[in-house]
Amino acid sequence: MVQGRVYSWVHPDAWQLSVKGKPTQFGGLIRELVEDYEMQSSSIRFSITADGDVSAVADRSFLTQILQNLLGNASKYNDDELPWVEVTCEAVDKEIRINISNGGDGIPEAGQARLFDRFTRVDSA
Repeated sequence: MVQGRVYSWVHPDAWQLSVKGKPTQFGGLIRELVEDYEMQSSSIRFSITADGDVSAVADRSFLTQILQNLLGNASKYNDDELPWVEVTCEAVDKEIRINISNGGDGIPEAGQARLFDRFTRVDSA
């Protein structure tokens, strides 16, 4: 199994966004989104491990957008022969950790430094 990396990042426009936080149950949201991807990508094996009671005040629309982007990339940049996506969600201390892994080669080390630069794409080769 490929171990995921944890990236910490604050968007440069973070203080300019209007966030509408409401109590959000993360496991349920993740399951809904993964079900959508399972219907679109029947060749990919998806697995979810999510604590049922992980919740926090969050902007559901922003969280949905972020998770859709990550799930879309995990589905697209995957192993060609045996594609899989694994999603885990857990509460650790006062944090909620979501890990999305796949069977792809991962992001080359040279591209990781630019990972959160706006409008950046890493060479797909």
